[in-house]
Amino acid sequence: MYLLPTLFFWQACAPNPSNPVLPEIRTCEGCHTNAALLQSLDQSRSVPAAGYSGDQVSVQVESWWPEVYIDLEGNSSFRDLDPAHGDIGCRDCHGGVEPGDATAAHDTSQGFLRDPSTDPEAHCTPCHETKVAAYLNSFHFQTWGIQTALAQRQLGADKTHENFAECPAPLTDGYDRECSTCHATCGQCHLSRPTVAGGGLLNSHRFDRPDPENTCQVCHEERITRELTGALDGNEADVHHQQGMDCLDCHTEDFHADASSANSFYAWAGLPQCVDCHTDADSANVYHETHWPDGSSYPRSLDCQVCHAQPYTSCSGCHASGEWVTDPAYSVVDTTLKIGLNPDPGQRPMVKWTLLRHIPVTPETFAPWGLSTLDQFDSRPTWNHTSPHTIRRWTARTDTTGGGACSDRCHYHANFSFADPVNRDLYLTRTFLQENYGAEETANDSVVVENAICGATCHESF
Repeated sequence: MYLLPTLFFWQACAPNPSNPVLPEIRTCEGCHTNAALLQSLDQSRSVPAAGYSGDQVSVQVESWWPEVYIDLEGNSSFRDLDPAHGDIGCRDCHGGVEPGDATAAHDTSQGFLRDPSTDPEAHCTPCHETKVAAYLNSFHFQTWGIQTALAQRQLGADKTHENFAECPAPLTDGYDRECSTCHATCGQCHLSRPTVAGGGLLNSHRFDRPDPENTCQVCHEERITRELTGALDGNEADVHHQQGMDCLDCHTEDFHADASSANSFYAWAGLPQCVDCHTDADSANVYHETHWPDGSSYPRSLDCQVCHAQPYTSCSGCHASGEWVTDPAYSVVDTTLKIGLNPDPGQRPMVKWTLLRHIPVTPETFAPWGLSTLDQFDSRPTWNHTSPHTIRRWTARTDTTGGGACSDRCHYHANFSFADPVNRDLYLTRTFLQENYGAEETANDSVVVENAICGATCHESF
């Protein structure tokens, strides 16, 4: 069966005179459907903390047996539980040797595979050939956007993920070692919690529609889940989450699709748009008529989140300033909301103004890998377009119950005077970069708005 955690209890399953093991449980299914046996073997274990590079930090998990238990729910065998996969033998997917000796059966040096879908061509293609062929080039299996960003910061702005292999070996090798392992396999969406979160079967080894709370929100916890659920100080839960919607209610795009032609996630066809549901809202009020992001109001057009998002997290810990963080206590949550110019007008020509999120990279970020500096660091912004999951109808920019116009809460000027703008802190300005991210000022030339507000920037084209 599909055993995500690597658990070192198998020697206890081996028969001996003082602790005989019944023949019926000396099989994969016999052991993993026997709750009493698994509980008798249970003990606390240490697993790597998710999300950190370099030396792994261990955390204690009180109980592992539910993570590997297959509840037959009154059925006589796993075949009854999952007819589609029940006729496939455990070793046909997981490999290894005969399960009479459990220690040997789970020995990776003997061919045991904890997650067979790490090699989907070998284990999933026989039944799912078309999906696997596309998924091998998907955003959830590959990391095209990261590779494009690294290639551009090292080789130049005209490069894409297709040029990544041309980067110096310290960068490509470090990427393979540190970055490429976190993206999803088939099993980590349809069968188990992701390995980076400790693994564990979700529904007794059934292959199901992904459970967003235990798959999507686990991998995307630090930013999206915290934002979505209102965990950030001062925020309320995203209105869609509050109404009981889950990730797949909006994200109906094909997660298995070949995305090799896209250089960022936002170039992926089929991404959800606010207007997919809010089709009639463009004429709902004067603010929508003025700023609706369909090109008709360009260059006054705004991403919907500019008005309707609450603050969100920007990364400032992790591996910024060339420091690889191994202590979870160091993880810094920097809550921001910054309006700036659209960093990719070619890809998103309908919108001029958007929200920007900080990317934690500096010229020396990859020095621990042996790359002293990124040669073309300034070739792309470190403040990039974002669509935070912190949406509310009423935010600090849309709520005018205290008097005044909506524009008083977000326009840069004060009564059309730029001498002392009242909303300066809402914008990504050159002054802000100089004071907080001095090494990144040049990289963000295309998205900062200081001293160019309104006349030349707000109401004119690029």
